[in-house]
Parts: sequence; structure tokens; C-alpha cells
Amino acid sequence: DNPFNTEFQMDDSVVLSYPEWPASTFSVDYSGRRAVLVVQKWLAVVRLDASRREGESRALKKLAKQNKCEIKSALWCPVSSRQNYIVSTSQQKLEVWDSVAERNTLVCSIRAHTRPISGLSWSFTDANLIGSCAVDTYVHVWDVRETRKPSFSFRAVAGASLVQWNRRNGNLLASAHDTDVRIWDTRKPTTALGYISAHMQRINDLDWSHWSAAHLTTCSQDASIKLWDTAAPREPTRTIKTGSQPIWRARNYPLGQGVAMALVPAMHSGDNRVFLWGHSDALAPL
Repeated sequence: DNPFNTEFQMDDSVVLSYPEWPASTFSVDYSGRRAVLVVQKWLAVVRLDASRREGESRALKKLAKQNKCEIKSALWCPVSSRQNYIVSTSQQKLEVWDSVAERNTLVCSIRAHTRPISGLSWSFTDANLIGSCAVDTYVHVWDVRETRKPSFSFRAVAGASLVQWNRRNGNLLASAHDTDVRIWDTRKPTTALGYISAHMQRINDLDWSHWSAAHLTTCSQDASIKLWDTAAPREPTRTIKTGSQPIWRARNYPLGQGVAMALVPAMHSGDNRVFLWGHSDALAPL
């Protein structure tokens, strides 16, 4: 059968074990059938919808096998027209891969920044556009069809650690700069559209709403999740406090009103739990 067919059924839970691969990053493709694992200096594309048959390779495809530098991040394209594309970063370099090409799997390679890339986001509305950021103070938007220079560039005073495309408005991006957030509009690239003084300590994650172009979620080392209306950003619309442990990731539910979050694990604790919070109750997880 075709391993890249997007029509499939999956059990409620799938457990895959790759103890021989010291994987650091995991991203699921548009169909939900495949994932890419960052394994030090290369990428492994694996299937999620079936257990491995005897004699079958553990990876559908291995990419970037000749890479000299460690790969820091990888993302699948979230748009169906380029659902086989993966973008990865290593140092200042951004590379786009075709996961189904028999040959010439490297689509393009871009020296995107003067400092190591710290954030990466593929547009949810335009399969050709990728956002990147670094501590060189720039947020760039790249078009995979024309890579000689950025399509758009935004500059802040402080370096950026995260960038995220708006899911509902393809012109908007958000970037995190230590404790602050800036909102950018590709139609007005010379200055930030908005500014949010979001947290008292470093922001670890930000995520746009699936249902509103104005709503943004942030989480921080200060052990809080904050929900923002970017049209009125002076105060958060809701704050979720989780005790004293910093929050590593906070992502909005794709359906319904809530946030899934993971803590920064304490040293040697192995705590990898995910907590679910509803917007209607900020006092305790579901």
C-alpha cells in the first residue's frame, strides 16, 4: 500500500518506541499519519498509523543525512498543497525538504540569520511562507519559491526567541522577546502593529487561537499562562497560575475553549505530563 495515502484510521492511542534514536523534536504532518523526528544531525520520517512489520525499515525516509551541524527544530507544512514539505533549522541555516521525492529531497537551503535560529513557524494560510527569528533582532518571512532575500523583515530592539503565524489572518505574526510580545503585519513591515508586556520572566511559548484572529496565548518561566485579546492588550483576558513550576508549552485546543500545557520538568524528575485547562475555570486543570 502507499505509505503516504492520507486516508486512514488510527487507534485512540499509539505508542512508538525508538530507543536507538536520541530524538529531540517531534512534528506531525497535515494528515496525522506521519511524523518527523529530529535525531541529532538528521531527520527520520516515521508512520503513526501502523506498527512496524517484520523486515520493514523503522523510517519511511531519512533526510539531511549529510548535515554537519546538529538540527535544532523541524516542522511539517500545515497546508495541504505542500503537506509533504518539512522545514528544519541548524545554526543560521533553514532548509526545506520534500519527504516523498525519490531524489533531490532538498528543496532549498537558506542562510536565514546572522545568529542561530531560535524560532520557526510555517504559515497556516500560505504554503510558501515560513517565518524565522533569532537573537540578531530580526523576524524574517521567507518564500520557498524565491530564497535570495526575505519577502518581509521585521526588526525589534531585542532578540526574538519565538515566532508564530496567526491561524486566521495570514498577514499577522507574533514574536516573543524575553518577557514581551510584538505583533507584526506583513502589510506594514516597518513597525510593530502591537506590543504586549506579557510576563515578569522569559516567555517559553506563544500560540494563536484556532477560532479568533485576535486571541493569543502565552506561557512563561513565571508559572503562568495568559490569554490575550490583541485588540486590547493592556491586561490579559484570563490568567492561569500553575503553582511555582515554570511552564514550557501552552497550546490552544483545536476544538473548544481551553489550553493544553506542559511544565518545565524539574531536574531528573522525568515529569512529562500534559495538563488540560478550560477557559471557564482557571483554578484547576480538567
